[in-house]
Amino acid sequence: MIHPRGSERPDRRGALFAGLPSDSCDAGPSGVDGPAWEVLESFERFNQVDDVFNRASWDPEVATEEARRFFASYREPLRSWRNASGFGQRDYAIRNAAWQVVDVFAEMHDAEDLRDGFLSPLSQLRDGPSERFDLGSPEEASATVKQVARTFGADLVGLCAHDERWVYTERYARRADEGRPVGLPDGLTSVVVIGQAMDRGLVDTVPSALSGAATGLGYSKDAL
Repeated sequence: MIHPRGSERPDRRGALFAGLPSDSCDAGPSGVDGPAWEVLESFERFNQVDDVFNRASWDPEVATEEARRFFASYREPLRSWRNASGFGQRDYAIRNAAWQVVDVFAEMHDAEDLRDGFLSPLSQLRDGPSERFDLGSPEEASATVKQVARTFGADLVGLCAHDERWVYTERYARRADEGRPVGLPDGLTSVVVIGQAMDRGLVDTVPSALSGAATGLGYSKDAL
């Protein structure tokens, strides 16, 4: 697999144009038909190696000493603590605790160059039964899926047509530094999209260390 980098990366992959309605996806609660943006035709797929989190491991523009310290602080005690609200040892401990569940999933196969839920699909899944259940009409199926998703903790849930442009061209194996197949089944026509709300009070503390607890809790809830 070959993944483009640096000067080989396209300068522009299209854009999201705010303020225009879209009826291609029913993602909101009752009365909300879809997102208020339009996906331009110039929007293109890209390789996972080019997302900002992976660029932090190889791209000099992102992989700075500050970025290294930021990621290391999730696993290594800092040499000193800032005497500022939101940056103390307690704040880092709360943030890291919020990431505990998702980190267990992400790191269980790290030795095999897999990061469940981030750089690779979740592996802790049981196969479904061979007998399929008829959910009825598209409207009935949609209502059932949304009800179950919200019961299981989703704050937003929607169903829409599969658009390959929103799928990475390749997954990225960080240790091997190579691209790998995404592995989605052929003939995929529809997708279910869910959203998790983050704690507003924690988010309001950005850029403090404590604000990262909101993100970690969101990812950890995704484990359900």
